[in-house]
Amino acid sequence: MRRYDHLSPYFQILKHAQFTHSGVSLQQIKQLAFETNISFPASWIEWLQEVNGAFLGEQYLLGLTSNALLDFQQLWHRFPNWKSKKYIPVCGDGFGNFYVICTQQEYGQGFPIGFMDHEKGMDVPDFLVASCFEVFVELLVRKEVNRHFPWPFDENTVREWDPDLLTFEGASLPWQEGSN
Repeated sequence: MRRYDHLSPYFQILKHAQFTHSGVSLQQIKQLAFETNISFPASWIEWLQEVNGAFLGEQYLLGLTSNALLDFQQLWHRFPNWKSKKYIPVCGDGFGNFYVICTQQEYGQGFPIGFMDHEKGMDVPDFLVASCFEVFVELLVRKEVNRHFPWPFDENTVREWDPDLLTFEGASLPWQEGSN
């Protein structure tokens, strides 16, 4: 079973979801990792190989694709400091905000997902929303299916669905004062 297969029922519910279904080769991914000197998390590599970009309503999950809107490298051109900080843009919310994978262990072990709020600056994440890309995709899709799902702003929901997020240090969490 592939890593994201369990989300298929959710994708089917999302009638407005559109996927590129054109994964990229592991060789292409390794070449980009070498060229950028970025360690790509395994779950991100599998995403690129399996799904590689998707529209989910107003939001869109990025990939390594010829579709300029879904190609994460386009955001490196727009925000060159992200590339130098080795942030991997993985999602746009349709309102000018983005989610990035933090790859340099700056918040502890792992690859958490940070939220870049265009109103507060795009240099560092305003807060962390998920402990890893795989959890992020699952929670994002759940939120898209059920708009009342209280992720990421409800602490109890995060404790239940993504307790590993609470292990990171040095970054705000969405429910903490001053983070949203």
